[in-house]
Amino acid sequence: MTAGRAGKASAFLIQFIDPSQSLAHLANDRFDLAVVQSPSAEQAAEVLGHLTRVARQGLVALR
Repeated sequence: MTAGRAGKASAFLIQFIDPSQSLAHLANDRFDLAVVQSPSAEQAAEVLGHLTRVARQGLVALR
């Protein structure tokens, strides 16, 4: 549990998404933290754009 934005305790929301699935359908600021595998060069701009839109903090894991 973490201190929420309004000072109340809250839990991190974790959702696993198939690596081939787009993040386009997710709402803005949907997650506190998102971790994705390193996208291909062709997909990098799209994936990183959605990552910064849907998560308050993001991390790209190189694999």
